[in-house]
Amino acid sequence: LIAEPVDEVYVRHKREVVQQLHHEAAAAAKSNGWVPTLATDIYCHICHYRRPVGISFACPIMGHFYCERHLQERLGLSMDDALSSTSPCPICALECNCNRCQTKLRAIVKESISASAKAASDARKKPDGAADAVNRTPMLQRKKMQVNGSYERGRGCNKRAAPSTQLPPPPLPPPPPSLSPPPLAPPGKTPP
Repeated sequence: LIAEPVDEVYVRHKREVVQQLHHEAAAAAKSNGWVPTLATDIYCHICHYRRPVGISFACPIMGHFYCERHLQERLGLSMDDALSSTSPCPICALECNCNRCQTKLRAIVKESISASAKAASDARKKPDGAADAVNRTPMLQRKKMQVNGSYERGRGCNKRAAPSTQLPPPPLPPPPPSLSPPPLAPPGKTPP
């Protein structure tokens, strides 16, 4: 067993992760009938500015838009090419080369490498060589999970939800005294 250099392991895992994300995003778009659409008054995923026109790829998530300039610069597509494209959302597939998407991709690749190393370690420890099943959560769901909180969506970007600073509501005041007559005494006893 020859160990691969770390860079080659990372590149191999990154290629596998991107292929799986691309496949999952394409399958979701095809099964739900999502198609690229021309959008107006959007916030661009790259520049975060409001633009009069842009493209929403085959994706259900509001905020996955590219303005015309970044569509051309980052993806090498014109508006017409993007509208006729059958490729999945580059943001969902983490094919976008912005810092935020690449950070998410690096986290998923590191998770994939550590899961692979753990499975290999577990397989060596077991006498019959059988490895445990690896978590098969779809990567599109896994990349949106957070350990310390969830993401909230708004204006085309993901922001970590702020921790709640609200205090619990005060306790309710006791009910007013009842205006009903006092309870009757059980049979055989006389009321006071």
